[in-house]
Amino acid sequence: MAKADKYAEEANVKGIRNLNFLEMGVLGCLFGILAVAGLYGGSALGETLQQFSYDFSWVMAGLDAAGGAMKFVGFAILMKVMMSKEMWGFLLAGFVMALLCSANATTSGATLILCAFVGVAIAIYDFTTQTKIKQNAGAGAGFVGGDQDGI
Repeated sequence: MAKADKYAEEANVKGIRNLNFLEMGVLGCLFGILAVAGLYGGSALGETLQQFSYDFSWVMAGLDAAGGAMKFVGFAILMKVMMSKEMWGFLLAGFVMALLCSANATTSGATLILCAFVGVAIAIYDFTTQTKIKQNAGAGAGFVGGDQDGI
């Protein structure tokens, strides 16, 4: 980033472009190496991990407990971010929708995507409603817009 900042200060567009290409190439090579290693070493690693899980079952039980707790940690982080009063209804409605979708056998496989589509629909509706309110409020007052809402 220091090199990119230096190029930005100098307005060196070519340097920034070349730096991005270089970093994308390095990252691509790294991902390629990891993919090939996973492809060829996957079966040997699978047998090793299976034997490890038999020998050290207490470690695997701990990892299983930690993995089970991750959904609660994620929910707690989401609640921390959404501490404003007007968002709690959406949070609880999404939680209830996820529970209802996962309880139904026909929708349990697509619970996450269904909740995401409903959330996107609500967000689009809310954005368009708020935009219309701002436009109508500013129509008579000479409001020309700006970046007050972060957009």
